[in-house]
Amino acid sequence: MAEYNSLNDVPDLDVSQIDGVIGLEFTDYQIIEPWDKRAVNSQDVSSAVDNDLFSFTATQGATYFLNSRSPDEPEMILYDASGNPVAIDEDDTDGVSDKITFQAPETGTYYIDAGWVQTTDDRVVNMIVYEDVDTIDSYQPGTDSGSDSDNDDTGNDGGDDTQQDDSTDDSSDSDSKSGLPDLGGDDDGTGGEVSELSGGKVFGQYYFGTEELDTIKYDGYSSSEVSFAPNGPNGPVDDLVSEDWAITYNYGGLSFDSVDKVFDIERVEFDDNIVALDLDVMDSAGAALALTHATFGGVVGVEDAGLWVNYSDSLYYENNASGIDMDNQAINSHYVAVAQKMLDYYASDSSVENDDLVSLLAANVTNSTLEQQAYDHYVSLLNNEDYSQAEIIAFAAMSEANTSQYDTQVQMTGFAYDPESLIG
Repeated sequence: MAEYNSLNDVPDLDVSQIDGVIGLEFTDYQIIEPWDKRAVNSQDVSSAVDNDLFSFTATQGATYFLNSRSPDEPEMILYDASGNPVAIDEDDTDGVSDKITFQAPETGTYYIDAGWVQTTDDRVVNMIVYEDVDTIDSYQPGTDSGSDSDNDDTGNDGGDDTQQDDSTDDSSDSDSKSGLPDLGGDDDGTGGEVSELSGGKVFGQYYFGTEELDTIKYDGYSSSEVSFAPNGPNGPVDDLVSEDWAITYNYGGLSFDSVDKVFDIERVEFDDNIVALDLDVMDSAGAALALTHATFGGVVGVEDAGLWVNYSDSLYYENNASGIDMDNQAINSHYVAVAQKMLDYYASDSSVENDDLVSLLAANVTNSTLEQQAYDHYVSLLNNEDYSQAEIIAFAAMSEANTSQYDTQVQMTGFAYDPESLIG
C-alpha cells in the first residue's frame, strides 16, 4: 500500500458518499504540453454543489493536474481508493480555483471532492483533470507520491520529485509559471485588470475573471470576426446576463468554429477595438450604453462609445474599488455624474432648453411623443428645479423602456468602443 502525507484534519469519505460518485472519463488531448489526456465535467445549475464528488482511474507513475473552479473559492480534496484524504490546495490567492498536482503512487481509483461554492446566481462550475503518462517510466515505487497543494504552481514540493522537469514548458498556450494549462483567472492573486488572459485558441476554453475589471485578449482577431451570446441554461435569455458570455470564433480557417466561455470578464480586446460585456444597468459599460442610447436614440459608434465607457470607468472604479455590488443610491449618483459630463461636453457653448430635452428623451426612449400631461409634468419638474437636467437624463436612461430597445442587439455584439477615445 502506498504511503501518503497525513491529512489528519480532513475527514475520510464514507461509503454513502462514494456510492453517489460521478465518474470522469479521459479523452485524448494534444493541445497543451505535457498533457496527454483530459477529463472534464461542467455544470451550470444550482444543484451543482450537491453533485461535486468525482472518481477517476489513475495509472502508477502518471502525473495529474486537478483544477476545480467555481464562482467563489472552492475547497478541493483528493482521496485514495479507500477514501483517505491525500492532497488539498492550501493556496487560495486567486479566489476562484483550487489546483492539485499529483503523481499516482499506484494504479487504481481516486476520488475528488471538487468543493464547489455556488453564488446566488447559477454560474458554470467545472472540474478538469489532466494526465501526463510520460512520467510513468521514470517513477520509482516507494518514493514520495508527488502530490502538491499548488503553493507555487510548479508541481515541485521541494523533495526529489520525478515530475519536476515535466511540469515546466515554454508553450505560449500554457501558464508561464508552471507549464500547466492556461485556464484563466487572476494567476498572481493581485486582482485588477487581468491582461494576461488570452482567448481564441484552436479549441474553446473556459475563462474566469475576478471581482474587478478583467480583460481577455484575442490577438489576431477583429471584433467583426467573432459572435457573442450570453451564457444561460438554454442559450440567450430575456435579460442581459452580465459578464457570462459565449464567444464563437474560427481558428486559422479550420472547418469548425470554436467557442470560449467567459465568466465575470468584463472586456474583450481585439486588434481593432474593445468590446464591453458588463452591460447590466448597474455596470460601468452598461451605464455608458444606457446613457448614450437615451441621448442619441441608438447604440452609438465606437468613438462616441469610447468617450463614455472610458469616462464611466474612471468614475465607477474610483468610487467603487472592486467594481461590483454598487447600491441603488451609488449607481444613481454615477448616472447623474456621467449625464452631467455629457451635457457639459455636447452643449458647452449653449444651454439645452428644458422642453427640448424632454422631447428628445421621449423620442429616444419611447420612440414616440409623450402625452401632454406627462410632457408638462417633466418640463415643470425641470423649470421648478425639482430635478436637474442630468437627473432627468439618468432617470430616462435607467428605465426599462430605454434598455429594452437595445438588449437583443447587444446580446449578439456586446458594446464595442475605442479605448483611445477620451474626453480632453
